[in-house]
Amino acid sequence: MCSRRFVPKELILNILDAMSYVKMNVFHWHFADWCSYSIESKIHPPLTDCLGKEEKYSQEDAIEIVEYARKRGIRVIPEIDIPGHAKGMQTMKDEGLFFCDASLRQIYNDPPGKSLKILKDLILELTTLFPDDYFHIGCDETAVVGKCTTQNMKSLEEEVARYVIELGKVPVGWEEMLFSTGVVSLRSYS
Repeated sequence: MCSRRFVPKELILNILDAMSYVKMNVFHWHFADWCSYSIESKIHPPLTDCLGKEEKYSQEDAIEIVEYARKRGIRVIPEIDIPGHAKGMQTMKDEGLFFCDASLRQIYNDPPGKSLKILKDLILELTTLFPDDYFHIGCDETAVVGKCTTQNMKSLEEEVARYVIELGKVPVGWEEMLFSTGVVSLRSYS
């Protein structure tokens, strides 16, 4: 929920109340997608510099939402949708984030590892805001485009999934991680 349309914090709190009334206990917060990255990054401020104050969540907002949900028995699972759906991260191009082609829709796993470094920075920062054991990395709707091959996408997705595990989280992704790139199989990473 949320990434393609900004949902004000007060409305998210109301949604969490409604979820608790009907005993729904997982809020999948999809805040990074092709049109925006809507949670403030203190490590990489350019991510949200282009958004107005009413179009993004501060880190304090995220912490408040997670705590509000927790008090209602609801887990908050964040999703940073990569390597596809990444146009919302285009402001990071000048900071070293590489994209597959001029459409800026998909992150390229560049050989020097600049893109991976930025993604790891963001994931580490987000894990401090979201204490849940699960961390959603997306990995859906990617394509062989420009510099990006299936192997390039797979290697980026594998590196990100391993990093999430190193941080003590369980990486979650869409079915393409199994059926398209084959990043996951029915075996575990351990």
